[in-house]
Amino acid sequence: MMWTARTHLRALAIVFAACSALPALAACPAPPAGEESAASRHDRLLCQNREIYEQSQRRYDSFALQSQNRRLEQLQMQRRLDNLPQPSGPEFDN
Repeated sequence: MMWTARTHLRALAIVFAACSALPALAACPAPPAGEESAASRHDRLLCQNREIYEQSQRRYDSFALQSQNRRLEQLQMQRRLDNLPQPSGPEFDN
């Protein structure tokens, strides 16, 4: 199989998605040995849901900040380009 940039990005996205759920599962209590009661299952699922939500929110905030930084860099670059001296063209006699 030929590894292209797109294939690498897909593989990286899959690994990133799989690893992002692991901390949520590790932060919440493990299911007890034997039969699990409905209340403890409910509490564990709520904990996992809360952890995933918090991770998603942090990731969203990070992406929003990166987006704002890119926009700021684009505006700064545009301002620098606008401040460059304009080339003067040839003058024609009428």
